[in-house]
Amino acid sequence: MKRSTLALVGLLALMVVAQPAEAKLVIKGRSAQALQCAAIQFSVSQVLFAGGMIGAKERNEGQLKAVRYLHHVPGTERQKMKAMEMKLDQIFQNKSLLDLVGDWDKSRKWCARNFSQRKS
Repeated sequence: MKRSTLALVGLLALMVVAQPAEAKLVIKGRSAQALQCAAIQFSVSQVLFAGGMIGAKERNEGQLKAVRYLHHVPGTERQKMKAMEMKLDQIFQNKSLLDLVGDWDKSRKWCARNFSQRKS
């Protein structure tokens, strides 16, 4: 995997953690579905890696999928990352890690089929 790609994934991960407050961006419909897919994909990739269930290569590939899904979400890169952070907060208020992994397992093929191609 290219260093620039790994750097992008690292930067995106850092952006999720360190976001200043911004104006709210309303995300609806297919964009909201893409955001949900991105948040779950990114998060589960990290959880599986931290648990030793996948290696760094698979984690990076999973997180790059999440980045591709975000191409279907409106806004700046910073707004997208803030929206993903907020979505993850919302998800973790209602679900356990086990539930999250279960949701990912049920939806990952649908997400890939619908959001893997870069939106024009």
